[in-house]
Amino acid sequence: MSRAGGREGRLAAVPGALLAAAALFLLAESAVARRAGADLFLPWAEGAFLPGRTARMAGALALCLILGLTGPGRKLLDRADAALEKDRYRWLAAAALTGLFFLWTFRVTVVRFMTSDEVGILKSIRSVAEKGLRGGANTFSHVLFCGLIGSLYAIDADFWWYTLYHLTAIFFSLTAIGRCIFLLAGRTGGRTLIRGAAAHGLLCVGLGLYTLTELSFTVTPAVAGSAATALLLCRDRTQTRAGRAASDAAAVVLMTLCILQRRQTGQCLLCFFALAAAYQVLRALRLSGAGRSRQILAAAALLLAVGAIYGGSRLITSDSALARDKSFSKAENARSLVVDYLIQDMTPEDFEQAGIPPELGTLLRGWYFMDPRINTQTFRDLAQAYYARTGEQTDAQSGGAGSLGGAVQTLVRQVTGDAYMGRLTLSFLCLTALACLLALTGGRRWPELLCALAAAGGALILLLYLVMGGRFPLRVFLVVMAPACVTALLMALAGAEAGAPPAGAPGGRTALRAVACLFCAGAALGALAGALAVPNVLDTATAEDLFGEQRATEDYANAHPDTLFITNMYEQNLDPFHDARYPGNIDLWGDGGDTARTEGRLYADAFFRDDVQFMYRSSSTVVSLMQYLTLENGPVQALSQAQLTQDIFVATISQVRPEAEDYTGWYECNGMTYYFEDGQAVTGQRVIDGTACTFAPAGAAARVAVSPGPEGLVYSTDAYSLTSPEEHP
Repeated sequence: MSRAGGREGRLAAVPGALLAAAALFLLAESAVARRAGADLFLPWAEGAFLPGRTARMAGALALCLILGLTGPGRKLLDRADAALEKDRYRWLAAAALTGLFFLWTFRVTVVRFMTSDEVGILKSIRSVAEKGLRGGANTFSHVLFCGLIGSLYAIDADFWWYTLYHLTAIFFSLTAIGRCIFLLAGRTGGRTLIRGAAAHGLLCVGLGLYTLTELSFTVTPAVAGSAATALLLCRDRTQTRAGRAASDAAAVVLMTLCILQRRQTGQCLLCFFALAAAYQVLRALRLSGAGRSRQILAAAALLLAVGAIYGGSRLITSDSALARDKSFSKAENARSLVVDYLIQDMTPEDFEQAGIPPELGTLLRGWYFMDPRINTQTFRDLAQAYYARTGEQTDAQSGGAGSLGGAVQTLVRQVTGDAYMGRLTLSFLCLTALACLLALTGGRRWPELLCALAAAGGALILLLYLVMGGRFPLRVFLVVMAPACVTALLMALAGAEAGAPPAGAPGGRTALRAVACLFCAGAALGALAGALAVPNVLDTATAEDLFGEQRATEDYANAHPDTLFITNMYEQNLDPFHDARYPGNIDLWGDGGDTARTEGRLYADAFFRDDVQFMYRSSSTVVSLMQYLTLENGPVQALSQAQLTQDIFVATISQVRPEAEDYTGWYECNGMTYYFEDGQAVTGQRVIDGTACTFAPAGAAARVAVSPGPEGLVYSTDAYSLTSPEEHP
């Protein structure tokens, strides 16, 4: 081996050795803690996920820092910084840190899907493996994305490929961002390894922890697009042609995945990608000759390539027979606006205004769609009635914008009312202020200043636009804040790039450093405090606790493949490593309200089919459902067939009918007695054989009696009671 090659190998081994030491310490300490049955660092937090296990990681990092203060430690850090001057070692160090972050995340919390919308994507992906591309269209992910992941399920249908894609995309995206951080940290002076690792670690904890813990088809592409933006922002600082080529290719691939997985997310990320291209042009204006032209052409070529990919995806979605028709998309927009965001605040008057009876309105609040009156126009009427009463929005027909002032108030209220939103916003504001401060005091860095301000202003405009559209859950907030935070962080590092010291008196320079440290502390505090708002990091919930109900329902459904289970359970805790077994015979209240078409849609009479059973969590839902069914079908009975968990049951629902269609007289069924005249159940008051009989009225006021049956509990409507004429005049 040549002398240069041996030195290069030693340099490459340094960051690996430091990270290996941290990992070995963590594993050894954890093994001792498990043997002792307590957290050694924080015994008072025994059993909690985050405090004790994070303290172990902090101890490992502190050990590395202490070693770095010694003479041999400083030499190791010098070698590590020298190794990080090469791009491949930046990628390696970023990948190693991201890998440690993944291990830590899997130890401190439980990874899950953010919403049950992922189930719809999984069904579309799996249909691709069975029917080809024509079976894979859905309203969330592009058909080509479904085809890509569906081809993997065609190889092995029992593996969790979709989850693996999420993990791989997040890992590579965080690694790409970390590489950019190390690249800029090496130009700020000081310790590249320490500064880069600290910045990348805070980004992973503050932004990546929630993204990885709550996997979402909306947020994962946002992280991928943020990584593509970071690569473009740092493109001109890569010294080698091979490094620029690899960065460009990775940026295009990441933006393509962002657009295909969630086109609406891709639209937001295109704004930040265009900002990165404009930043490159501003930097190129400082150059002269061929260097300026090459840099501008490269930025323009990347932007045009990504724009062409986005346009092509729109053409395929709009013109190809592979995609669902536009009427379905419009119906889904109307449905999601009401049931996702507005319905919990609606009053009975809103339902009455839209022509929805109280019995149906009660079920609709729980995502019930099995009624022909629930259609696209109904949702539009509900939204219009809501906005007419609240005055929040004027164009319910199209989901248009309300007042700007109202949007600002709503944005402030939601950001300050949500712990994670507020803390992430604090970090972003501190990073933006730090980037502006360093750009103004560290020399003529107008591109960095303009880019940081444009990222902040653009993020605010996008957030207000989304709020005015009526759809602003946390995952939508992250779509904007993920690229905004990454841009602000990189601009802060770029503004601190080594150069001429700030002018002014020593006292002024000290004050500027103090303010810069204050902004750094605010950003770090927001990131670390945001980790505490991630679900399940501060409790002792295990995978079995979170996913036990899902696994029980799936196992039961898979054991009865010829039965269709209609359920009222809108699950939030979905096991991402269990998706291969998600059965296709579980239907959420009629397949989520496919209101634009009737093919395959279920209505209330489906409950009476021999191959249909009802899977429910609480008896109150059964009562509401039976009162609703009684309105059109007369008395009904629900017989419990199985108890899956402490709270989940399975029942069959049937109409109470004598065998003879024109039967008149008393009729016994599962311990209940009914009276029929010409095949119709009698309600109200009747005198029969000289005795006054009072029958429970049908519909919303129908009584629901619960009694033990031969196989389980029986829920019955329209029980009768006998009274004497004197007692009941």
